[in-house]
Formats: sequence, C-alpha cells, structure tokens
Amino acid sequence: MRMRPAPGFTLIEILIYTAAVAVVMVGVTLLATAALSVRSQVRASIILEENYRFATNRIVSLINGAVGITEPLTGFTGQEIILIMREPAVNPTVINTQDGVVFVRQGAGQPVALTSEEVDIDSLQFIRASSTIPMVRVVMSGALRDAHPSYPSLTVTTTAVVRQ
Repeated sequence: MRMRPAPGFTLIEILIYTAAVAVVMVGVTLLATAALSVRSQVRASIILEENYRFATNRIVSLINGAVGITEPLTGFTGQEIILIMREPAVNPTVINTQDGVVFVRQGAGQPVALTSEEVDIDSLQFIRASSTIPMVRVVMSGALRDAHPSYPSLTVTTTAVVRQ
C-alpha cells in the first residue's frame, strides 16, 4: 500500500513563501520612503518659491513707488536699501534682513517681515546700477530653515526701477 503525503506545506515551501513576502515588503517600504522624501523636497521648493515671490514682488513694488534711493549709492552694492518715498509718513523705507528674515520698515513704524520663519535668507543684496535711470538689481538667496542638506536652495535675481 502506498503512503499518502501528509496535508500541509513542507519546510522548504514555507521558507520560499516567507522570503518572497519579505522581498515584496522591503520593496513597498523603499517605495513609500522614496515617495515621502520626494514629497518633502517638493514642499520645501514650494515654500521657498512662495516666500521669494512675495518678497521680491513687494520689494519691486516699493522701489517702483519710490522717488529716490539713499543707499546703496550709484555703482555700489549694499545689504539694505533705503528708499525716499512720496508720503512723509513712510519716509524713509528700509528693506534689509535680520536673522535670515527679510524685513521692511516704513517711516517710524515697526519692521514687517516679508518672508516667513520657515525660510532662511542667506544673502540679500541690492546692486545699484550706474546709469541715468535709478535702477536696482535685487539678489536674494537662501534655503528652507532646518532642512536636510539635500533639499534645494534658491537664488532669485530681479531688477527694479524708480519710476518717480
């Protein structure tokens, strides 16, 4: 009489199935980790771009509305810009950085932040062109505060003209 094999799985089959499931689980974990990392980097880029866009638009608007520039002098570069405005209440208007945040102070008022605390502005330069038209190049660079070194940093350059 012939013996029938016992019902169930052999040890080899269980080991093969366990190894296959482990490989699939490792793959899913790596895929999820990569997706979360990319999501964080994209979020960092969006925050940087939003802050830079708002700050540069506001700076350009203030320069366009000014009647003159006190600092930096023509042909020089400065870390802050001092604008002469039409309205005495907002005269002078000063734009600079403090602790990695861009601020604007108009007249005797309190400084107002143009960038959020999430962004660290490494450098803000105002380059005064030597021409008959009062023109200023604004160069701003920075990165997300307390971010991983692989996250993007950003440098933005724009030009503004005093329209008088």
